[in-house]
Amino acid sequence: MLTKEDNDLICRIGPGTPMGNVFRRYWHPVCLAEQLPHNDCDPLALKLLGQNFVAFRNTEGQLGLLDEGCMHRGTSLALGRVEHCGIRCIYHGWKYAVDGSLMDVPNHPDPGYMQRQRARAYPVREAGGIVWAYIGPTDKQLPFPNFPFLELPDEQRFVIRVNLHTNYLQNLEGGLDSSHSSNLHSDFFRPGWNTSTVNNAMDDSAPRLEVEDTEFGYHYAAFRRVTTEDGKDIENVRIMPFILPSSRIIPGRRRRSIGGGTQGVIDFFILETPMDDENTAAYMVLYGDKKIDREGALFQLGLSDERFWSTDDYTYKATAGNRWGQNRSVMDTSWTGFSGGIYIEDAAVIGSMGAIADRSGEHLVPGDKAIIRARRLLLEAAKAVAEGKEPRGLSTDFKGLSAFDGDLPANQDWHQLVPGHRHLVEHS
Repeated sequence: MLTKEDNDLICRIGPGTPMGNVFRRYWHPVCLAEQLPHNDCDPLALKLLGQNFVAFRNTEGQLGLLDEGCMHRGTSLALGRVEHCGIRCIYHGWKYAVDGSLMDVPNHPDPGYMQRQRARAYPVREAGGIVWAYIGPTDKQLPFPNFPFLELPDEQRFVIRVNLHTNYLQNLEGGLDSSHSSNLHSDFFRPGWNTSTVNNAMDDSAPRLEVEDTEFGYHYAAFRRVTTEDGKDIENVRIMPFILPSSRIIPGRRRRSIGGGTQGVIDFFILETPMDDENTAAYMVLYGDKKIDREGALFQLGLSDERFWSTDDYTYKATAGNRWGQNRSVMDTSWTGFSGGIYIEDAAVIGSMGAIADRSGEHLVPGDKAIIRARRLLLEAAKAVAEGKEPRGLSTDFKGLSAFDGDLPANQDWHQLVPGHRHLVEHS
């Protein structure tokens, strides 16, 4: 468990907080590229790490990210006019370029004043269908990360942003928790749970975990025993990286393809990005070696179910007032009563903990080893930054980063299944 003090330290990410200082050392998604679809399109109000911003795409297609409030009187620039290579506040007409420089000050037309004043602008980058930004100390900015999905063709990558009224840590810990899949997602992973006709790795709900620190955070291997139809005992291994401060890769199943061979392996790169202490934008990047079935992915995740998600921006709308949309009348055939998709189940249990979970009364078990280690690394990162040191992963080469889910060959070291991690593993 965490003390209330440590829980508060990890969860609070606003300006000047210890964990906020950690998060501000990394690049983060701020919106989907499709939310700024063309030159001079409508500006977009954004929230990241408890701060308010406006993003816009100018006449030449350049992206700008500024503090949302006009530097004159604080009016939201998201109300502004995007025109002639800048964004203009509608209150008094002050106009800004993407670098924050003043282009026009109608109520004080002094060229010298315009040259002396500049709005705060932030480094911004469009890559992989996402708009990214760095909002930390300017003298500590490091190169943009080379995540493995960024250079894939568009058809082999599908990016979704989901908005949840929960702290980022709840979302992250849910994704790092291997044992919950054998229960919460029984309908998907154990379709024979109510008939005992299917035997697969997820029937083992107490996987053995090995967690190993790396340059980027850690990776872990979850081992499960499974008996094949011919009575042979084999071992399944599920390898997942945790990338500081709040990302992970969920592996697609190897040695068999999704949909009976019609599609290659798909992995999920998930970035749990705090909008503020109580709201998280989860960016889910599905990527693989063949074309992504986008509609199929939305259906499998449950994101096409309008009972749970707003159709315009995938904001989760179920609440405690309607029991998060659970249908208890179908629980003889649906393990959870949420038969609409995997992410519906995740969102319900995470939301049921409250906006910020109180972890001081937990009773953790060996299956929570990955969660415990993630908390430790986050606390270590906060201490390092407070001491003027660098947190993990700022300069990591992510090109070979991967995940794995499949049968472990006899006498094979699981590290060989993620060869791109070899140079990133810490050696004592």
